[in-house]
Amino acid sequence: MQLDDLLGQAVGSPSHVKPNERGAALLALGLHCMMVEHGFVALGLRGGTQGSGKLYRPPADWNNGHYEWIFYYARKGMANRFRLHIAFQPATGRVFCHASELTWTDEAPLVGNIVTLGLQLEKYVPDPAAAATKADWTGVIVNQAQLVRFFREHVLTPLYQRAERSPRGSDSLPPDAATEALPPSPTTLDQYVQQGWARVSAVARRREARAALMAVGVAAAAVGVAVVALRARAAARPQS
Repeated sequence: MQLDDLLGQAVGSPSHVKPNERGAALLALGLHCMMVEHGFVALGLRGGTQGSGKLYRPPADWNNGHYEWIFYYARKGMANRFRLHIAFQPATGRVFCHASELTWTDEAPLVGNIVTLGLQLEKYVPDPAAAATKADWTGVIVNQAQLVRFFREHVLTPLYQRAERSPRGSDSLPPDAATEALPPSPTTLDQYVQQGWARVSAVARRREARAALMAVGVAAAAVGVAVVALRARAAARPQS
């Protein structure tokens, strides 16, 4: 199926995509469609999967970020879920794709399955302003054959090949993907930074607590030494 057709199933027309970062949202949606076309099942806000006929439709809040778009997926036969994180750098016009494998309980990517790809936006979305008034997706994303080849080679294929297989077999999604709510996930860079600082602060507090306990221990030891010294002096004095 052509990418234009997939985009039409995701969002009826490009005019329905709010203007966002010089058309980077349009490219992000195209990359999401390629993930779904190659067997990755999009997860919604509560971890549920899309129903039949809506497989390509992105989550309701997919275009609410600032300079970034984050999608989550499951896949048949795989033990874990996946994240596609797309970020746009206005100064250079570069779009960076960071795809990774995650467990169902942790947002930290598995170090053995992280893939990246950089794309020059204007090469694939040359006229984002025109897309705002178009009724269909024809010509919105160009150089599609090259885009699909790059994305398959650098993201889809290695992400799939390195993924941990599920002992449940290939006939179902990972555990309760359609019904079990996932833990809250950061959706913006600010939230990632806030979570990072929260972890740093927690570590600092633990270190401070350990330092305080050590200080108390040192102080107690010093008091003990002083008491022993006083007793020794008292014992050494001549008795009258």
